[in-house]
Amino acid sequence: MLLDNKPGLVELLMGNQAVVRGALEAGVSVACTYPGTPASEIGDTFAKNAEASNSYYWEYSTNEKVAFETALAGSWSNLRSIVAMKHVGINVAADALMSMTYGGNVAGLILAVGDDPSCFSSQNEQDSRNYCRFGMFPCMEPSSPQETKDMVKYAFDLSEKFRLPVLLRQTTRSAHCSGNVEYGSIPETRNEVKFTKDKLHKAVLPSHAYKLHPDLIARFSDLKKDICDSPWTRLTLSGKFGIIANGLTGNYVKEALHYEGIENISFLHLGITYPLPEDTLRKMINHCDKILVVEELDPITEETLIRLAFEMGKNIEIHGKDVLPETYEFNTRIVHKAILEVLSKKETVSCQGEDLPDQSVMPPRFPVLCPGCPHRATFYAIRKAVPKGIYPSDIGCYTLGIQPPLNAVDTCVCMGGSIGTGAALAHFNKEDIFATIGDSTFFHTGMPALVNAVWNKSKVNIVLVDNSITAMTGQQPNPSCGLTSTFGVHDEPILPEKVAEAVGVKFIRVVNPLNLKETTEVFKEAAAFKDGPTFIVSRSPCCMMKGFQKKPIVHINTETCISCKICTSKFSCPALIWDEEKKHPIVDETMCNGCGACIEVCPVGAITSKKEQ
Repeated sequence: MLLDNKPGLVELLMGNQAVVRGALEAGVSVACTYPGTPASEIGDTFAKNAEASNSYYWEYSTNEKVAFETALAGSWSNLRSIVAMKHVGINVAADALMSMTYGGNVAGLILAVGDDPSCFSSQNEQDSRNYCRFGMFPCMEPSSPQETKDMVKYAFDLSEKFRLPVLLRQTTRSAHCSGNVEYGSIPETRNEVKFTKDKLHKAVLPSHAYKLHPDLIARFSDLKKDICDSPWTRLTLSGKFGIIANGLTGNYVKEALHYEGIENISFLHLGITYPLPEDTLRKMINHCDKILVVEELDPITEETLIRLAFEMGKNIEIHGKDVLPETYEFNTRIVHKAILEVLSKKETVSCQGEDLPDQSVMPPRFPVLCPGCPHRATFYAIRKAVPKGIYPSDIGCYTLGIQPPLNAVDTCVCMGGSIGTGAALAHFNKEDIFATIGDSTFFHTGMPALVNAVWNKSKVNIVLVDNSITAMTGQQPNPSCGLTSTFGVHDEPILPEKVAEAVGVKFIRVVNPLNLKETTEVFKEAAAFKDGPTFIVSRSPCCMMKGFQKKPIVHINTETCISCKICTSKFSCPALIWDEEKKHPIVDETMCNGCGACIEVCPVGAITSKKEQ
C-alpha cells in the first residue's frame, strides 16, 4: 500500500507513515534510525518496506549518533538520506550534527524527530527547535499527515539548496494522528552514488571550521530570506487581533475560533518554525495591535516577535507564555481559554462538551510489566539476594521495576546511565550496587561505561536484562538478538557476555531469570565478588514476542496455599489476583503466559504448572 506508485491515490496514513511516503516520493536512498517513541514507526515502516521497495539502504543503528553519521555518509555520497529519532536522541547525535553544518551536506539530509510534550514516553520534554537555533539549520512542523508528506519532499529540496540538514519536528500528537494523504509519484530512479573528496567541507578540523563558519552564517542568512516566500508561511491579515501558531497548534486555534464564532482576526500559520520569516512577522506587527503566539514548549517565536516589535518601535500587546503554559502539550481547550483571556471575553460555548461528574473519574493505574515478563523475575531475584542494595537502572521496559512492590530501580537518567552512575556509586557507597540495563541499551551507550568500570576497578554489579529484542519501542531488532535490520536471520549475533569478556570483566554469568533460585544464588555470588565489576546476563525472551507465550498456565492448589500473599503482594504478576473472599490467589487465565516464575516464588509449593495436574 505505502509503495503504490499511483499518483492521486488517497490512503489513510499515520503521521509517521506519511514521513516515509514523502521520503519515497522525494527519491530517498538511505534511511536509518535508533527507535524511540514517538518516532519509532518511521523506522519500522522503512524496515517493513525495505525489501519490497529495493530502492533504499535501510538499517536500525546502534544509537542515534551512528544513525545520523550513516545518513550523513549517504548525503556525502550524493544520496538523499533521512534519519529518525526521538527528541532526546538528538542529544546523542549532537556531536556530529553540530559540526557537519559548517561544511554542509551534499544530497538532501532530513532529521525526522519526535518531540514529546507532556513526557508520555520520555524523561524530559525538551524542545528540538533549540538545536536548530544552536546549530543554524531549519526546522519544519507539519499540522496534518498530508502536510507531513508534502513537507518532507520540500525539505529535501531545501536541504540541497542551502546544504543544511532540515529538522522535521513532529510531536506525539502529529506523529500518531491519522488522516487522508493523497499520493504523488515515486521516482523510478535515484541519484547515482558519487563521493567527491573535499577535505575543507568534509573534514571539520579547527582550521577548516574557522574558514567555514562565515559561510554557514551566509547560507543561513540566505535561507532566512527564502522561507518568507515558502508555501509553509501562510498569512491572512484581517482584524487588529492576530494569532501566530506553529504546526499542529494551528489546528487548535482554528477549532477554538470556530467554537466562539470569531472570524475577524489575522492569522499566521507557521510550517517553518526556525528560522522564522521575520519579514512576514513584521507585516503582522505593523497590522495588529494585539498578538497571541501559540507554540508548544519554549517561547522561541514569542521572543523573536518581541525583539522585532522593539526594533520597529511598535508598542503592541504580545501574549504567549503569560496565558499559555510552557510545559505539556496543548489542546483546543487550553488554546480556547487563552484566546478568551487575551480578548477579555467570557466563554460562550464549551469547546470540549460537559465535564464528567466527579464520581466517573477513574483512579490512576500505574503501568506494569507484562504477565510473564522476565524482568519481573530478575528484579525479584535481585531484591531477594540484596534487599538493602542501591539499584541504578536505565531506559527501557525494565524501568517499570521502579514501581512497588518490586522497588528495584533507584535512579534513571538516560540511555547507558545505569552503568555510568552505578560504577561511581560503587566507589562512594558501602551498599551493594546492582545496575540493570537492557540489551539494546547496552549496545547504545552502555559499553563505554562498562569499559570505564573495568578500567577504574569499580565494584559494580551489572545485570543485563536481555529479552532478545528492543521491546519498549515496538520489538525492533538489536545486535544481540540474531535478527538483521529487516528481520531476517543473522548468523552471528554479538553477545554482551563476549563483549564483557573482551574488555576484561572477570566475573561473568548467564542465567535464566525464570529459574529464580539459581538466579538469586548467582546474584549473591556476584555481591560477594570483590575483584572489579561483575556482569550477569539475565536472558529470557520477551513474553510478547511471537512464539514465546509459554502456555499452559499455572494452577493454584487452594488446600496447600497458606494465604501469605507473596505471589500477589511481592512478586505482583498481574495474572495473579488475590480473592479477598476466598483468601487465596486466583489465576487470570486470559493474562497468564505460563512463564512459571511464580512456581518458585511460592514458599509452600501451592503453585504448579497446569500440565502437572
